Parts: sequence; structure tokens; C-alpha cells
Amino acid sequence: MKTALGSILGNLRLAKANRGRNMVLLYHHVGLKRHNDPNVHSVSFSRFCKQISGLQAYGRFVDEDLFFDDTVSEKPKILLTFDDGFKETLALVEPFLQRKGIPSIYFVNQALATGRPFWRDILRSIITADKAQPFLQLYGYNIRPEQFYLWSKSNECNSHKLSEELLEYASSQSISFQESQYATLAELVKIPASGLLKLGNHSSHHYCLASVPAAVQQEEIMQTHDWLAGNFRQEQISRLFSVPFGGPESYTRQSVEIVKEAGYKGLLLAGTKDYYRRYAELSSDSFGLRSYKRFLPKENYRVL
Repeated sequence: MKTALGSILGNLRLAKANRGRNMVLLYHHVGLKRHNDPNVHSVSFSRFCKQISGLQAYGRFVDEDLFFDDTVSEKPKILLTFDDGFKETLALVEPFLQRKGIPSIYFVNQALATGRPFWRDILRSIITADKAQPFLQLYGYNIRPEQFYLWSKSNECNSHKLSEELLEYASSQSISFQESQYATLAELVKIPASGLLKLGNHSSHHYCLASVPAAVQQEEIMQTHDWLAGNFRQEQISRLFSVPFGGPESYTRQSVEIVKEAGYKGLLLAGTKDYYRRYAELSSDSFGLRSYKRFLPKENYRVL
């Protein structure tokens, strides 16, 4: 009882201490209904609209240039971001944010935008079909099925190798998986040229960069970088790089050097879903490049 009370009081003190600080928000799927897979970070559109409206009373939504400006703002600055390029998210939130005049960054994976099946979706389908154990045995992984999903995000698992094996196995076993969840180039080029919504680099295939060799990291970062540069104007493209999986162990010094050489000015990490720590440890240096930990609002998040 004493421990629980101490935790509550500690969280309240943390929330009070952080009141008025800047925020970087991260959403993934926003839909008319929440995503049918509980492993996908998802918020319904109705809740998203309420959250954004509440946050407008708390602070001021700004673009990345103003966010990086270190001058003091009258109200806390809020940077709004979306990862993984869900097409339903784009279709719903882009008109809403345009009407409200709110800037945002929509991070995409070039491979998904050009029709490549997402290996994370294949993995989830294999687990749902109760085929995790046969898959792990076939490919010689000494991992328990209940550990498979979390392990697949770690730097101990070679994402590139695993993605090829997942696609091979799903094809051989006729396992179906959700396709066409992600915005295509044809849909992305229709974004209004108002400058409110920028497109950002989230790597090509969403591999854990720390799990693959430097040459693959280079390909992952630069394929989407070059694809964006070849299809959109410079002012439409963010100068921030969103790290796949977004943990401190998800990238390496080599990743940062590639990102810096490509001209990016900062990294965005995944951060926390913990309401009481939504502002804590907002920024730090990652091998000489500024990084930001983002807050992932859940469906029940309410702005106080």
C-alpha cells in the first residue's frame, strides 16, 4: 500500500514539475475505429480530434523549424508526428489538421509506399495463425513463441534476414496478411502544398538499424531519402529522421553518421506511453546529433 501511494505521489510530483514543457507527439494508426491488431499503436479518429483540441489549449503546435528554435515561447511548443505511413491516418488527419492550421510530419517507409509487404504485418499474421512455433523451428531460432514478437524488434534479431524468412514462410504456407494499409506515392503526391504537412524518412523497410550491417543501414536510410528527394520539393521534406522502433538500442553510431552526412538535423525516438512522463527527458544528444523522445498518446489519453 505504501509503495503504491509513493508511486502515485511521485507521478503527481513529476507531472507538476514538467507542466509547461515542450512535447513531441507520436501517433501511428488513426482510424474511424482502432486497429484490429492490439500490437499496433492505434487511436480512434474521434479521440484523436479531442486530444488535439485539448492540446491546443495547453500549448502551440509548431513546425520543426520553430520547435528547434531555442527562443522562449509564451506557450509550450508541440511537434506532431506520425510514423509508418498508414493510409487511413493520412486520409483522416490531413484534412482535419489543414482546417485547424496545424503543422505535422508524416514519416514513411519507401518500401511500403511502393507496395512491398510489411514484414511486421506478416509476422503478426503468422503469430495469429498459431504458426510461430513451426516457423521458429524451421529457421532454427531458439526463441519461445511468446517471446517472438518483442524479440523481433530487438537488435539481437537481424531484421533484414528475418523479413525475408517471414515472406518466404508465409508464401509457402499460404498465410494471408493485411495489405494496402500504407499510403502510396500516388496518394502522397496529392497532399496540399500548404507546407503544413511534411513528409519524413522512417527508413525503407523499417528494420532495426542496430541489427543489420552498416551497408544495409546505409541502404535503409538513403533509399527513402533519395526517393523523397526525387518525388517531392525540398520544402515538403522534413530534416528529421524517425528511427524505426525508436529505442536507444535501435540504432548505432554508424546510423547517426549516415543520417548526419545526409543532412538531417535531428533524430526522433519512440519515447513513452506513460502519461506522467510525457515531457520528461525530452531531448538529449545521440553521438553528436540532437534527439527527441516522443510521447505516444493512448486511446484514453486526456489533456489535463
